Formats: sequence, structure tokens, C-alpha cells
Amino acid sequence: MSDKLEFVILPRGWGKSVKSIRRSLETGKPIVVLNEKRKQFVLEKAASMSDDIPQVLTVREMRDKYPTFFPPNNVIVDDGEEIIQQALNEYLKCNVSMIILSKEDEE
Repeated sequence: MSDKLEFVILPRGWGKSVKSIRRSLETGKPIVVLNEKRKQFVLEKAASMSDDIPQVLTVREMRDKYPTFFPPNNVIVDDGEEIIQQALNEYLKCNVSMIILSKEDEE
């Protein structure tokens, strides 16, 4: 069973990666990032926050590593807007220029 999808939408520099690192350390869920540069950023940020370092994987590592092995049940995606656009571009075989999302009412 998977967790309910949670969106964290904040401006650049407002601590989204810190939130993903903290959540990863709390839950043990790996963090998925777009590329190696982002992976190094998240690992360096995590090292400055804690002695425990979360597992951080690039999208490519997730694709290449887990076709024959069992992937994690749940992951945390950092910089999701870039990953979503790239995934949709590849899936739809065209450039996606706008995505409309619904936000659930907070109770």
C-alpha cells in the first residue's frame, strides 16, 4: 500500500530539499532526484544536517537499477516539477508546456 501523495510547493530557496531530507531520515524512504548534480547537492546538504545520510538516487539509477530488483515501495521526489516535465515529455513524445493540478482542500 502506498502513502497518499503529498505536494510541497514552495519558492526556490525555502527549504524543499531540507524537508525531503528530514522526511527521508524519518521514514527511511529514498530521495529521487533528476540528475547527478542534484544528487550531490542533496547528499552534501544532508551531510551538513546529520550524521545519517539518506539514500539518494537519480531517475536514471531508479530506471536502470530496479528493472530486475524490487524497487522501494515509496520514494520522495525532490525538484518534482523538473522530473514530472521530463517524464511527461518522454511519455507523450512532445514538449509539455503547462500542467494544471488540483489542490485538495485542507481540512
